[in-house]
Amino acid sequence: SVDKPNLNSFHTRRYSEQVKDLSINYQKVSLSSEELTYCYYAEDIDKCKILRIFVPKEKKWRSNIPGDYLWFKDKIKDCDNLLVQKSVKDALITLSLGICSTAIQSENVSCIEQNKEFLDEFKPNIYVSMGVDKQGFSISKECTDRFGYKWYNIPNKYLEMEINDCAELYKYNRILLINHLKKKKLL
Repeated sequence: SVDKPNLNSFHTRRYSEQVKDLSINYQKVSLSSEELTYCYYAEDIDKCKILRIFVPKEKKWRSNIPGDYLWFKDKIKDCDNLLVQKSVKDALITLSLGICSTAIQSENVSCIEQNKEFLDEFKPNIYVSMGVDKQGFSISKECTDRFGYKWYNIPNKYLEMEINDCAELYKYNRILLINHLKKKKLL
């Protein structure tokens, strides 16, 4: 089971805050009032992952969180299924729906491999959800092939609408996501 929080309070007050000032390599970076910058806070290790919106790709993410970190690992207890997702935003959505979820710190197989012992506690019901784009499909396939985990994702038909994951489908139409999770017996 997992505590089923209210999405608004869970997301904005507990794990993510809008950033007003930022320091990178001990240099203060002034942010304009129009710039959207958020910090995902990993309370259990007292570290942050910073997301800057509308900046060049190489400046989008900053983090002092280890590459093998599993988000919300400390919140998971007594689960029949575990959904391992590619991002904090996806896990926040599914956690708010009452699904035991975790997110990998970086979109690669090594994070899953380094946490295999913990994840295997939930076998045979570990579902990997890395998105339906080319990279996400490749990571999901490798995890199912190497570790015997199950694959879950939203239907491919949403990719043509640039909807790649649970968070994007929830934003588009949360009822579609809820119905799909029920159909796959994850909810």
